[in-house]
Amino acid sequence: MIYNFNPFGTDFDSLVASQLEVLREVKEGWYMDYKSDLIAIKKIAKSISSFANQYGGWLVFGVRESDEKCAGEFVGIEKTKVNELSERIREAVRAHVNPAPFYLEKVFAGPVKELGLINGRSILLLYIPEGVNPPYIHSSGVIYRRIADQSDPKPEADRGVLDGLWNKAQTSKNLLKKFLRSYSKPVDTNSPVAFIYLVTNPRFDKVFGKIDFRDFLDIMSGKKSNSIAMPMKTVHSVSGGYVARHTHFNEPQRALPSIQWWHSGNALITLPISTYDGVNESLENLGPFFEELKSQRFSNPVVSDFTEFYFSLAAMYNQLIQVKESTKNREDVYVYTVLENTRRLIPYIDDPKYIEKVKKLGVPMVETSTVTVPDQYGGSDTLLYKLVPHKDENPLVNVLREISLPFTGVLGSVGILNGKNDIRDYKVLYDIDRLQKTRG
Repeated sequence: MIYNFNPFGTDFDSLVASQLEVLREVKEGWYMDYKSDLIAIKKIAKSISSFANQYGGWLVFGVRESDEKCAGEFVGIEKTKVNELSERIREAVRAHVNPAPFYLEKVFAGPVKELGLINGRSILLLYIPEGVNPPYIHSSGVIYRRIADQSDPKPEADRGVLDGLWNKAQTSKNLLKKFLRSYSKPVDTNSPVAFIYLVTNPRFDKVFGKIDFRDFLDIMSGKKSNSIAMPMKTVHSVSGGYVARHTHFNEPQRALPSIQWWHSGNALITLPISTYDGVNESLENLGPFFEELKSQRFSNPVVSDFTEFYFSLAAMYNQLIQVKESTKNREDVYVYTVLENTRRLIPYIDDPKYIEKVKKLGVPMVETSTVTVPDQYGGSDTLLYKLVPHKDENPLVNVLREISLPFTGVLGSVGILNGKNDIRDYKVLYDIDRLQKTRG
């Protein structure tokens, strides 16, 4: 984790209460703000937004200033008020700052001898990194910044400063766009490949705990799966994170199912789509589908099978969610999908209803070599789709429901789904009971 200013000499997650004693020599100002007790929600929002708009900084509750504006007395917050304060902070960020800045929170409960903090009282520490999506606007319509040794944030009215904040935000958006295309390139195969970006840090302005390589390996191998997983045999570190690849019984240099995890909280699933130029015994409806293709004058058809796409995507998504939870990342998950090598692709799913549709409407084929979901080439100004968490007693149901949005988006982009009626008709494809029986 990179800090513009860190007086503690250690990472946020590793901080212990006794280390706060260093604040007795740290003055309030550019990077530090002391509060002896609870304050109004809008005032909290004012302080947090000012740090996010400037260089980032620390907001400490339960500290009374000395005459030199340093931490004088660690009076603490009453234990019964700590939860209320945490809720005020969440409300301040959620409802009174736009866009919502990222922050880290930690509570140190007394007694702490080194601080003179008594039993029943706590210090609440916030770290607000410098934001990359400014300006962070207070609900009053004012843009605040931290200024030098002044204890209170000041409203910003200078046009040059404001333009600089807007330009910084545009840079962040461009960074996201670049990220969403940097890793999804045509690969050494003529078969289609899906690149699914799972993004929890779209502005690259958040920091999370790092997962140890051994823990990552255990999750990727499927040893810690709570429902489904795609066992990854090859796992190794890369710059900024880890990579896991499904090399079981496969040529390692081929395009294979894989997961790349970055410590920034973002991830990429690579999922090749299986292709067939003849009947496969595991797909009971593929024979009749080839017969239909011949009747529609296809001479040497090669079909792209999306039947297992749903399960494979769900399995790898489940592993990534376990990694996400291990890093104490509680952010929402957003998704963006790129399909490469799609020109004249013949899509297939092993469902008799799909063959009936093809007989009636003809065989769908994509005319472009690249497809994106959301469709950036169609003029969409939405870069990412938000996944909706699902809570059910069955963990498999949760995973499949949560990942249904990108799955449905992919099927719609290649012509398998044309509307809600198709989703209801393809009962074999969406049959969770079948998946549970066949996958155990």
